[in-house]
Amino acid sequence: MDRRIGTAFDRLRILERRMGRPRRIAQIPLTRLRDRSDPMECFDAIQFKARFHIFKDTALYIVDLIKGDLCASLRRGTHIPPHIQFLIVQRFFCDGSFQLTTSDNYKVSQPTVSNLVKRVATAIAKLRKRFIKYPTFAEAPVVRTAIYNIANDANSGTRGFPGVVGAIDGTHIPIVSPGGEDAGLFRNRKRVFSVNVQAVCDHQMIFTNLVARWYGSAHDSRIFENSKLCQDLENGTAPGILLGDAGYGCKPYLMPPLLRPTTVPEKRYNRAQIKTRNLIERAFGVWKRKFPCLKFMRLKMKTVLIVIVATAVMHNISRYDIWSNFAHYTI
Repeated sequence: MDRRIGTAFDRLRILERRMGRPRRIAQIPLTRLRDRSDPMECFDAIQFKARFHIFKDTALYIVDLIKGDLCASLRRGTHIPPHIQFLIVQRFFCDGSFQLTTSDNYKVSQPTVSNLVKRVATAIAKLRKRFIKYPTFAEAPVVRTAIYNIANDANSGTRGFPGVVGAIDGTHIPIVSPGGEDAGLFRNRKRVFSVNVQAVCDHQMIFTNLVARWYGSAHDSRIFENSKLCQDLENGTAPGILLGDAGYGCKPYLMPPLLRPTTVPEKRYNRAQIKTRNLIERAFGVWKRKFPCLKFMRLKMKTVLIVIVATAVMHNISRYDIWSNFAHYTI
């Protein structure tokens, strides 16, 4: 019995001696220390781009623009830094998954993600007039020349389409049923609930006009005829010609393809028109690939419209980074 007690005391002394020894802390350079909760620090440039679909500099630039709207005082809880708020929402846009999945990844609640989506998307959508703007009469010649060169091919004898400043089309953003008596209006021709978004893009696949407020059953031509851009083109306050698909009527400022071309000039016209109009189709593809949440939105209708505009603004900002050598746009 005494031997057992002595052995226990010996172990206790050894334990106290070990605990009393100063720990040796390895001298780690400060450059190697990273905050694992901050994606800006724990991911390098390639990893960050793969997860958030934008560059770090672009993310910091957007955060700097909207941080004033993200620093509002909270009634309760812990304040989330503005860049973390933005990255949480951006990851939700890029994953195209549920808010619950995003909340689990960032150790926040689902209601927090929901509130952040509305707050961040609203702050970015406020930048719409700054980044989604139709070319002015001073900017139009540069855009006309660039678009003309798209279909201009001396080898095949195809000439470019002159006077064009953009391509126009509509795309459907699928949504959940909004409910109510008017829910049926949101069913498009494929029997899917959606929002029909009209957009115009230039030669850089940058959106220069966006209309995101029409239900899925609305026709593309009806959306255009009721838009402010159509009025400006009719009144002569907006420059240039737009190219659209066969769903639009032929107007002095909007040129669709010919339905049944027979002569050589008509076929040449269609070839140049289709090749140039392809800009807007590619722009929609890049936009939806960058923000997979647009493939199906599980949000309230008001938030859906805000997110559509916000993602279009971020699409343009990312395109500005790629085409930064074009100085005719003032950012």
